[in-house]
Amino acid sequence: DNTIEHIRKSSPSDPDEGGFTLQTESGKIIGEAIYDEDELEDLRDDPNAYFISENFVMYTDLATPGEKQFFVVESTNSDFFTDKDLESIVSSLTVAIPSTPTDHYIKDCFDLPHEDKLGTFIIGFTE
Repeated sequence: DNTIEHIRKSSPSDPDEGGFTLQTESGKIIGEAIYDEDELEDLRDDPNAYFISENFVMYTDLATPGEKQFFVVESTNSDFFTDKDLESIVSSLTVAIPSTPTDHYIKDCFDLPHEDKLGTFIIGFTE
């Protein structure tokens, strides 16, 4: 069963399994997912911290105007697809995170609730 609900129940996200960051093309981390409640509380009082979700903070003083920025997922867990599977069937891969309005549109298309803590990735590949 590869439904979102099943995957969530059988493989809950573990923040210790890897990170989710926003980086510049030079590799500087300018945003990150934070799971420690004390650290989140401190950051809420920081004028240079801008929250784009409940636990993802961007550091506005670290970004360089004009420099490209990328979301980076350090690791993922999958019970139904592995990196070995990917290497054997895909020659190129592109992953994108849609804007908030596009995320809402996609969730509407698939009848997914907006209030769930569910992020959207768009994946394109060639065989």
